[in-house]
Amino acid sequence: MGHLVYGPDAHSYTIDDRTIAHLKAAVFSKLRRGETFTLTLGSSVTGRGRETIWITQSIPLRFVSDEDAPVMLNRQWVEDLVAAANTNSGMRIVAEPVLALAS
Repeated sequence: MGHLVYGPDAHSYTIDDRTIAHLKAAVFSKLRRGETFTLTLGSSVTGRGRETIWITQSIPLRFVSDEDAPVMLNRQWVEDLVAAANTNSGMRIVAEPVLALAS
């Protein structure tokens, strides 16, 4: 399991390594463009109801993975996360889309 460590108080959210790798790619994609957005985390991450955090370059943010090996990214999943960040409800963790195999 990985961790999203957020804010000056270093609040930590536990998220599985595969998801955190995709979340990191999507968040960095937005921040590289100077775009701020909200990230809503559900009860499976917070341990209680929903929690929404503001993602901006001025707030400390770390992604920690327990796995040493890099994760092969599902490009569609990263794009889905970025697309969600561009909506009024902001980014939220969505299920990984199943990739169609080429014949």
